[in-house]
Amino acid sequence: MYNIDNLVLDRVTRLTKQDISSGDIEWTANQIKDGTLECGGEAVNATDNVGATIGSFDRTKTSKFTASNSVINLGVFADQLGTKKEVGAADKKVVTKKVDVLEANPTAKTITLNWTPLTTSPVTAIWALTTEGGLGEKFAVTASNLATNKTNFTIAGKTITLGDEIPVKREDGSPMTFIVIYKCEMENAVKITNSSDNFSKAGTFVLDSICHDVCDPSTKIYTIIVFERAKLSNNFSLEIKPDGTQPIEFEGMTNYCSKDKEQFYVVIPEDEAEA
Repeated sequence: MYNIDNLVLDRVTRLTKQDISSGDIEWTANQIKDGTLECGGEAVNATDNVGATIGSFDRTKTSKFTASNSVINLGVFADQLGTKKEVGAADKKVVTKKVDVLEANPTAKTITLNWTPLTTSPVTAIWALTTEGGLGEKFAVTASNLATNKTNFTIAGKTITLGDEIPVKREDGSPMTFIVIYKCEMENAVKITNSSDNFSKAGTFVLDSICHDVCDPSTKIYTIIVFERAKLSNNFSLEIKPDGTQPIEFEGMTNYCSKDKEQFYVVIPEDEAEA
């Protein structure tokens, strides 16, 4: 018989979310740190005629897990926004806005965009950039001949052809830089959209953790924590910097159809297999 009473907590090695209905894995994250399991509850106190407590009656229990992910897991990020990753393909390209900052070709008097703009959202203007990178003069597209519209440009596919009176060089002889914003399609791209009417759905969360024997810290003890019903929070902040982390928080819910109304359970097997 395997019976253990004491152990040393180490870390969560993996957090996985499973769809309750289909049983499919929605996402899994293996860079979890600073995990905290928080349990709470509410009670109603009975008092006498002078306000002294003469009894306390428990009414509800709460459970919550919070942690940080050392890297940005896009599956988790999409779930926090109540959506799924949109993976581009040849028959299902990702549509996005794109900003290009490009040097002109002084000889050909052209600018070559990185992507082909959508015909449904054509490029109508470009801007020259100052030497400091600020926004300079604006130039408009024309459908007419550039010979009579020398301060305009034309566009065909990814190529912008500049009129003769649009500067292609700076005073020091270096190529002029332009900024262009346009909408395009990308086949090899991933897109995540935050919509105001989409929210994360409840799921099953499984935490794989490592603990250690109190008498022999070199002995690893594999621990499993399971929330059969839990909801991922959509309140979070992402710091856009190299050492920024991804906050993760979900709250356990009572499994109403369960006989013992469980919120979560912990299993500590004798097997020392590590997640």
